[in-house]
Amino acid sequence: MDLFSDLEKIGLTGLEGMDLFANPTKAHEHENMVQKQAAARPDEEELVFEKTFNCVVCDKTFKSLTVKSGKARIIARDRDLRPIFEGFEASKYDVISCPYCGFTALNRYFTPLATVQKKLILEKISSHVKPFDDHHDKRSYEDALAMYKLSLVNSVVKMGKTSERAFTCMKIGWLIRSYIEDINNNPEADASVIPELGKQEEEYLKKAYEGFKLAISEETFPMCGMDEFTVDYLLAELAHRFGEDNISKKLVAEILISKNASSGIKDKARDLKEELIGK
Repeated sequence: MDLFSDLEKIGLTGLEGMDLFANPTKAHEHENMVQKQAAARPDEEELVFEKTFNCVVCDKTFKSLTVKSGKARIIARDRDLRPIFEGFEASKYDVISCPYCGFTALNRYFTPLATVQKKLILEKISSHVKPFDDHHDKRSYEDALAMYKLSLVNSVVKMGKTSERAFTCMKIGWLIRSYIEDINNNPEADASVIPELGKQEEEYLKKAYEGFKLAISEETFPMCGMDEFTVDYLLAELAHRFGEDNISKKLVAEILISKNASSGIKDKARDLKEELIGK
């Protein structure tokens, strides 16, 4: 029941839901705190800069947007370990693309290549791709996603490790999830693209799952900067996501009895175990 609905006839509107016993002092303090936090948080353009790179394929120098040191602060992680950053999506800048030859890779994989790999990139990428123009104040989700997908193509063409391809798929899935969240938080954004983006997220995460399962049988650890137990947890979470709970339970059990798994990974494994038990 609205206590003040009959006051509309004398011109007082917008009183629905008024809290009769709200503390005005605390409300004012909270408002001031929110305003101070908003004022203190810089715009995304102030958190990135153009860094100079030397292409490992064509040897030309170019500039690409990069997050300033110390500005990509992780405040939480999703169950599948996607990092959640404070203030902006720093992952948009974790990919580098040469505007001359089109060689594109995640930051950790923008490293020297073998002669045969360079030849493959020049033949199958450089002669066809339209390079990205990264000379903007900030990078849009659309551009970031296109660059990530191009980095995946490059990793396949250069015959990169299975783990690199799996990790790139994982990062694309994470970035799509961030993009969906950004659209949901922006009333002016086109929400009609969300269903298609959701399908893409699932497909890339599924490919990441398939890739990591292959990689652990082919490669040694650390893998993509992750130790064995972090990868096992990631596989357990993805197995659960895609309905393979028996695999998930087995991996979780191995993590929990290990003396070498970190406390953080064990905590996440326990949370996953509780969900698996509850099904």
